[in-house]
Amino acid sequence: MANMAAGFEGIRAAGDVRIVTLCNPTVPSGPVYDSFGRNRATPGHECITISAFDTPNLDGLTMESLLQLSEEELDIAPFPWLTRRRWVKEMYYKWGPTNPRFMSRVLGEFPTQASDAVFHLDWIEKAALPYEDEVFQADLQRNAHRLCVQVGIDIAGPGDDETAACARLGTYVLARDAWSKADPLDEVLAFLGKLMRLFPSVPIVILADVVGVGYHFARALARAGFDVREFVAGGALSDVRYRELLNGKIEIEHKDEVRARGSSSPDRAEALVMAFHKIIPREQTITYSAPVQISGY
Repeated sequence: MANMAAGFEGIRAAGDVRIVTLCNPTVPSGPVYDSFGRNRATPGHECITISAFDTPNLDGLTMESLLQLSEEELDIAPFPWLTRRRWVKEMYYKWGPTNPRFMSRVLGEFPTQASDAVFHLDWIEKAALPYEDEVFQADLQRNAHRLCVQVGIDIAGPGDDETAACARLGTYVLARDAWSKADPLDEVLAFLGKLMRLFPSVPIVILADVVGVGYHFARALARAGFDVREFVAGGALSDVRYRELLNGKIEIEHKDEVRARGSSSPDRAEALVMAFHKIIPREQTITYSAPVQISGY
């Protein structure tokens, strides 16, 4: 879609050209979504939303009045090949009025998130709310003995992607940053050094994506003295999608698929995921030089 949009702009360079783009607003990302959002005020740009209630079979009805229709009235359809009254009512009870599918398929509006999004938008919005420093300090003092600063680092090589880092302590995100350099090791070490100065008594644990160039970057962090755990990312926040495989497993879409549908690679989102990923304690083998006698046995 992104390449197609760029091609259209080239055609518009000469002559009097008008472009009409038709779509089902099912995916809240990409050029068409931007047309209804951040690019809506562009001069000469007009957006038209067509709801099921703008079509002949539901003309003059509202959702409230539709729900009150009799069985005979639900079957009235002057244009039977268009959206039917009964279907809209069924989808209202099946999906619910705030479901992304209902918003896009019935109301003709872009949903606040895709129905196959991995992270719900309301989760992200709640997580982004600022927290009171007094509450944070109280939590830190209560739980300092069992907390660590966990840092997720999504490592990128040369190209358009970013190396992103996210640090959290308990349920609080402490810091985030991203770098577009091919080798941002110095910047990452400075990021970690700042955390060490802010929380000198709290250990730091790093989860690093070791796929591809990430392996050598993680080794460099380990040589610098940091506790680095390997994280293998299988694919590419409200725009991250999933699909169900035939074996019942859930697969997150790959970064190349994200780019193909006009979205950017979610490097920062992956760093956030790694920052909150549960760490399994490393196995320890304890060898005793003599039998241990336990009192009472």
